[in-house]
This record gives sequence, C-alpha cells and structure tokens, in this order.
Amino acid sequence: MNGYVKYKIKTGGGGKDPNTGAAVRATYTWSDFIECKYCANESNFKGRYDGGTFKQASYTITTEDMEFTSTSVKLFNSSESEVCEKEVISLEVLEMVQRVKIVI
Repeated sequence: MNGYVKYKIKTGGGGKDPNTGAAVRATYTWSDFIECKYCANESNFKGRYDGGTFKQASYTITTEDMEFTSTSVKLFNSSESEVCEKEVISLEVLEMVQRVKIVI
C-alpha cells in the first residue's frame, strides 16, 4: 500500500547546564511526511528479543529516503490518517533498488 512515514528526531540532550549543573534534556520532534510503501507482516516469527521481551514486527516499510535513521516511526495511510506509532525493529539499506527497508 502507498502511505507516509514520519520519524522521530532527537535534538539536544546530554551534558550539563553550565549555570545549574542539571542534566540537559533532549527534545523530540517528528519529521515531515515521507512517501513510502508498506505492508502488514503475515509471519508471526518476524521480530527480535529486546531486554528479554520478544517484539513482534507489524509492518514492513520501504522508502526512497536513503538517509533514514531513527528508532521510532509513525506510519500513515495514503489519506494521511495514522496507522500506528512503533519502534524500529530493523533498518536495512537496499542499495540495488535505492530504497531503505524498515521493519516495525
């Protein structure tokens, strides 16, 4: 299916405020809409163990954005209605077809 994806962008954070000595918190925003193609996963065996918990993959997404890097994404259908917000399970650059494959 055709749709859109947004990825979480981390800004700032780390270090300490020189005036107060308090830790500087990171802020998070969402990217603009990026065109993608996605499909629901049919295999229940796709996923990974993370901290002793099995995280099952729900969708496979491909996009032409070769600079894509993020740990969380929002998936939208073709009418820009949100389908889900999930953590990235795997990210793979498909050099032969110039796309990035994202499993969430």
